[in-house]
Amino acid sequence: MRSDRIRLYTALCILLWAVACAPPQDPATAPPPAPPPPDARPAIVQRDTIPVGLAVQLPPLPAGWRALRCPAPDRQPKRFTARAGRAERVGPDFALLEIRTGALDRTVQFTFTPLDTIRAVEIQADTESITFNRPAQLTMSYGRCPPGIPTPGRTVTIWRYRQQDGWTNLQGEVDPEARTIRVEITVISRFAIAEGRQ
Repeated sequence: MRSDRIRLYTALCILLWAVACAPPQDPATAPPPAPPPPDARPAIVQRDTIPVGLAVQLPPLPAGWRALRCPAPDRQPKRFTARAGRAERVGPDFALLEIRTGALDRTVQFTFTPLDTIRAVEIQADTESITFNRPAQLTMSYGRCPPGIPTPGRTVTIWRYRQQDGWTNLQGEVDPEARTIRVEITVISRFAIAEGRQ
């Protein structure tokens, strides 16, 4: 029994000595690391983006501006139909699109998708691209934002984001009592309410 323990102890000492005294391995000759399993997905960290949902990332607004951090209470996409040649009001209560008579050549189904962490919306149509023949009015509301949002004394505007030209400040007409802001648009895209100093 004692001799078995001595043999085991001796074997462990030899093993530890061999590991401690082994020469360092040359990185050039080291075997490549094992590939990740097929279902593994690398973690994506984008510190210069605004997280607005599981699938959508927006770049930051220009310096001095920040999106209102008060998401819409109902974040499910909503669909609305606007008929050709008619004046229509479509959209959820926080992002209402008013289409003038003659602005559409055909009936269009619009999808309004609120973005998760900021007061913003993505408006899409059932066609790849759409341009209004006459400007439409987009009214966005920040009425359900908590007190202190937006910051008192700061300017509130609507910004549009498109992949090809980035952020554009559309300015807008603010109604401080109704807590809404209205702009004219000719194309649909992603729109966010932001605050800053002019």
